[in-house]
Amino acid sequence: MGTYHFYFLDGANHIQAAEEHVFEHDTQAIENGDAIYIQHGGHAMEIWQARRLVRRQEMAEPDFS
Repeated sequence: MGTYHFYFLDGANHIQAAEEHVFEHDTQAIENGDAIYIQHGGHAMEIWQARRLVRRQEMAEPDFS
């Protein structure tokens, strides 16, 4: 088990919100991260475990074509 920190960033990469979750491994944190990200929105989300970046995900730009 590990504690994962989820940071929700704006367009300037400033933290707008943060959450802490406990998961068994990185894969579980990443899979659950998608649902957590949808709840918060924002420009990007980073998942960290201690000082290690596990994943950075950016919101896709809308396609107006």
